[in-house]
Order: sequence, then C-alpha cells, then structure tokens
Amino acid sequence: MPKDPEERYLEWLDREEEKLGTDFMERATFDVDTFRTMLKDELTPEALAGNVQAILDAAETKYRDLGGVGAMFDRLQHAWGSQPIYRDLTTGRFISRDEINRRLGR
Repeated sequence: MPKDPEERYLEWLDREEEKLGTDFMERATFDVDTFRTMLKDELTPEALAGNVQAILDAAETKYRDLGGVGAMFDRLQHAWGSQPIYRDLTTGRFISRDEINRRLGR
C-alpha cells in the first residue's frame, strides 16, 4: 500500500530519533532554524524549501497530537522493510489511519 507523505515524514522522524535521540528531535522540530540546519544535509535547497513545513506538520502530529488522542506512530519491521502503523496507547492494539484521522478530527 502506498504511503501518504505524512507517513513517510513520520518514518523519517523515527529513523532520525534512532540516530539523534527523541529529546533532540522533539526540540529540533519545534525550532524551525535548528530543523532547517539539520535538514540541509539530507535535502537539496529546492526540496528543503518545499518540505520543511510539511515535515514540521508531521512532527507536530507525532509529538503533540497523537498522544493527545491516545495513539502513537510506530513501525512494524518485516524482512522486506518496515510498515508504518498506529497503536492505541491504552490497549497497544493496531489502529487504522482512518481511526487516527477520526480522532484528530480530520
């Protein structure tokens, strides 16, 4: 199943957390200048200009919004790679993207 852009950004944030730590990523994604500096190594100037706000929006979803609606973003590892998933914080069960959107009022 194709991933939407937000899920790709959430996966990227997860990978960066593994390298840099959750605290650093959470702080960096709410300081636009720090975040732009961090992204310069990964994106061309043209791509950087078009993606910073979208990635920051995904970070807000990950670090602020999901916890507020009792959910979390995660990646399920398979032999072929990883699959983006969402879990309910109370039960630990998988929940759908549609359920996330419903909880977030989208």
